[in-house]
Amino acid sequence: MAARQRSSCGCCFQVAVVALALQAAPTGSSQPEVLKASELDAGFHLLYELKPEEARAQFAVWQASHPEDPLGSASEAASYLFEECYRQGVLTSDYFLDNERFLGKIAITPDSHIRSAFFAADLRAQELARFRLETDPDDVNALFAMTLSLGMQADYPV
Repeated sequence: MAARQRSSCGCCFQVAVVALALQAAPTGSSQPEVLKASELDAGFHLLYELKPEEARAQFAVWQASHPEDPLGSASEAASYLFEECYRQGVLTSDYFLDNERFLGKIAITPDSHIRSAFFAADLRAQELARFRLETDPDDVNALFAMTLSLGMQADYPV
């Protein structure tokens, strides 16, 4: 029961952290490339407009031009998590007003296609991050992607 409650509350938090981190970074020439990533920024804006398919299209553009960067796959995974949270009604105030649902007394049944796509993207993000961290343990994008990936994995509804 506690895991379901944590999952439903945590999924929104993970997506919000990604969006805020992409927008709140200081300006300057020493910024990592991700902070200048208009495709990632546009994708997260589309998620907030409840357009996960369009968001994934933006993330795909980033992934095509940065195939070695784990943030593209982590962003894609976030879109599936966001879509599942929306599908479950977690992004509405009604969810939090219904004690049975909020406290996990009503079972959550994840969509199997969304779940598979989420874990595939999440695994890609972790693999890419590990590869980059082997050569540079201080790689900001890899560390951020790994943090997001593991956090989202822990919050995904089971």
